[in-house]
Amino acid sequence: EDPFVGIVLVDAFDQDGDGRLSYAEAARLTINDAEKIDFSGLEGKSFEELRYFTEFWYLQSPSFAGSNIERVSFPNKLSGLGDGLFENCTELKEIELNCIKVGNHTFRGCTGLKNIRAEIYGKNAFDGCTALETVQQQYAGVPKQAFLNCMSLNSFEFRLKYVYDGYIGYE
Repeated sequence: EDPFVGIVLVDAFDQDGDGRLSYAEAARLTINDAEKIDFSGLEGKSFEELRYFTEFWYLQSPSFAGSNIERVSFPNKLSGLGDGLFENCTELKEIELNCIKVGNHTFRGCTGLKNIRAEIYGKNAFDGCTALETVQQQYAGVPKQAFLNCMSLNSFEFRLKYVYDGYIGYE
């Protein structure tokens, strides 16, 4: 729907040359295809269509770092987000994670993000997310400095699957 996202995706993946990216074309793309996309300069605000890329199970690329993205929806198979993927996306307010593993400084500096539900594995994952208020974490400990400088954080819930999962890193 977002014209800027459309331009990037059509240029990279329009296989039948019709000037559009169909659901079928998106569903065929693999994690290796994701490395061809760089959204760091993206002017668009939403990438809800990412959920149609059903073969993406981990994203290091495309990089959204520093973009003006506000909303993103991920495919159900997605199990992890790589280091720095959304770093300094200050407009990011909504993200549907479905308990995805979050890497090092994935959301660092996302000052508009208010709520999150994810498995946090990376240090500094939410460092500087000054608007972050609530966190729901499942089945993992809390890495060091995961919520450093999160001044609005007032609710943190995490459930343990195993007793040894219950570590909380410093700061």
